[in-house]
Amino acid sequence: MTKRETSMTRGVTPELALVDPELARMLRALLPDPSDCLAPRLRAPLELRPAFLVPPPIEAPAETAPVSVRPADRPAPPPAIPPLASPPAPPVPALREAPAGEAPAMPVEPSWARTARVRRPFESGNRIGHYAAIVATWCVALGIFAVPLLAFVLTGCATYNPVAPDYSGPTAVIRDTGFNEDSTKAQIFAVTAVDGNRIGNAFAGTAMASQGRGALITAVYPERKVPVRQMKLTLRGSHATGAPIHALASQMAGTFFSVEDTVDFLPEADHVYLVKGELKKEKSSVWIEDAATGKPVTQVVTK
Repeated sequence: MTKRETSMTRGVTPELALVDPELARMLRALLPDPSDCLAPRLRAPLELRPAFLVPPPIEAPAETAPVSVRPADRPAPPPAIPPLASPPAPPVPALREAPAGEAPAMPVEPSWARTARVRRPFESGNRIGHYAAIVATWCVALGIFAVPLLAFVLTGCATYNPVAPDYSGPTAVIRDTGFNEDSTKAQIFAVTAVDGNRIGNAFAGTAMASQGRGALITAVYPERKVPVRQMKLTLRGSHATGAPIHALASQMAGTFFSVEDTVDFLPEADHVYLVKGELKKEKSSVWIEDAATGKPVTQVVTK
């Protein structure tokens, strides 16, 4: 495109319309309509337009033959997924026809049904909550029933009396002892059995006296008469708490100690004997001493 052709396409100035009106008319017919024109002007025919303004003819695209796809080239369809088969229903126990005069027998519930019925409440919750519920349940059960159960076990066999009803010989007295470390924990030293027979002792009495008092402990130190003869005594020294959960916590903390063993004992008539001991992390001991002299009269059991 020459400079003259470029200047012709840029526009028609007022000076050109005054000098050459015919040329200005031809140029206005070639130029596009302005953006603010209300009515389009008459366009010049293609043959009157310069060659550089005539658009080239548009050729139609050549027709292409359709591409045939052989069956072998087509991808195979995915295999069909068979429907899931439902599990077979459990067999229903058949009812046995009852003879005349008897009530019909009830079907026996299968073991799998009992298991599912028992475990169903725990299947919907998370495992952490399930285990927490079990621990909480056992803690409550221990706190409510452990103290009465312990007292019942210890006193249920405490009907043995070392002094027989028809015994008329000399006797001696053996007294359990101990002390409170605080309002919830105590050290107790007691005789728990005579010749293998369980008797009432400070552990059972303290458990019964502390029942219903929460974590507080009420220590009880009973005494009993024994005949003047050779015998075997089971001595026990241990910590005791008002609530069983506190005993478990003390054991986990390493502040709960106990010692127990059987010793030979020959009392003297009309003497009073005390069960003494000590509970320490390094060593725990229990023995019987004479209340008058304060000297041990039995072997010192140490753990």
